Amino acid sequence: MSLAWKNELLKLLKENVDSSGVIHPEYFQLATLPTGNEIYPRNRTVAIRGFVGTGWHKPRPDDVLATDLLVFSTDIASHKAAEIAEQQKNTFPSGPIPNAFEMCGWLPKTMQQIRISGQIWLYTPELADRNEFPADKLIQDHLINSNGRIPEEWSWEEERRRIWELHSPELRASFSTPPSYSKYQGDVKVSPLPSTLTGKEDPGVIEAWKTAWGRFSLVVCEANEVEFLNLTPPPGKRVLHNRDLNTKQWSSTRVNV
Repeated sequence: MSLAWKNELLKLLKENVDSSGVIHPEYFQLATLPTGNEIYPRNRTVAIRGFVGTGWHKPRPDDVLATDLLVFSTDIASHKAAEIAEQQKNTFPSGPIPNAFEMCGWLPKTMQQIRISGQIWLYTPELADRNEFPADKLIQDHLINSNGRIPEEWSWEEERRRIWELHSPELRASFSTPPSYSKYQGDVKVSPLPSTLTGKEDPGVIEAWKTAWGRFSLVVCEANEVEFLNLTPPPGKRVLHNRDLNTKQWSSTRVNV
């Protein structure tokens, strides 16, 4: 597996960090195809949490698992989750790809645009149990330095827990609020939620935590095409990275801006 595009992305994000020197959740615009009777594609801003297994750091010897799969969280009560779940259920092994996506991000410090295209997958324990999420195949196709074997100590539930713990208490609490686009019936009091329960919390916090954790899901982005566009200095530079869907091998090509 070629790590060229992943290493380039990590390098660019590091060059664009704020004064803290930490790579925070990186915001991209995510576009997906319409479902059902919808006419228009859907576009929204998402906070990418890095790569499955490692987040935003480069693979280290002590990592349980490393991949080139990008990941972010979403609420299973959201329209986005329902749309992705519906599309991946209708995905074919070959031919049309209903669960196609494209992400686009802009790095203002270095004047660079990043576009990533491929297939998008929603993970919940229920979808995995119904074989509507390609749990093992997705990891096996994108493992880095694991000899094609999934470590026994890693699981998608462990990954969901890892991403959950990255969220702030306030953001975790947002998964217990009324679903997006539901009828507004006044402001809802939100209490910050811990990453785990000790049993000493108030009943209201325990109930909110169980609701939030139950609605917390992962969205996994399987990249097949990645484009880096550097606009400075003129005339700029555009590099395309493409993954062959049969051999799973990556190739890189520079083209005109």
